[in-house]
Amino acid sequence: MRRLLVVAALAAAGCAPHNAQPPTHLPDATRPGEQVVVARDWWKAFGDPALDRLMDAAFAASPTFESAVARVDAAQARAGIAGSQQLPVVGAGAAASRQKLSTETNPGASGNF
Repeated sequence: MRRLLVVAALAAAGCAPHNAQPPTHLPDATRPGEQVVVARDWWKAFGDPALDRLMDAAFAASPTFESAVARVDAAQARAGIAGSQQLPVVGAGAAASRQKLSTETNPGASGNF
């Protein structure tokens, strides 16, 4: 009975209509490789003084590219330092010694050489 259920489930999984996806037509303005030039002050096209003030404030408070890269590098360094405490610590050491016992001992005398 169990084998019949498995076979029926596999057969039912293969029963699906073949849906061909219709082709997507992109407008000419979004074709790959086309160069689109955006004005540096694109928001001024809206003619909104409040938006102009917000954009001026945003540009004044935003970091330069170099300082943003430096901040990301510093954050990654701090994360690496913090994460290093979770790694195991490996240590190694070695020691050696040599001892020779005399085959000729005097009665009552012993020694290591």
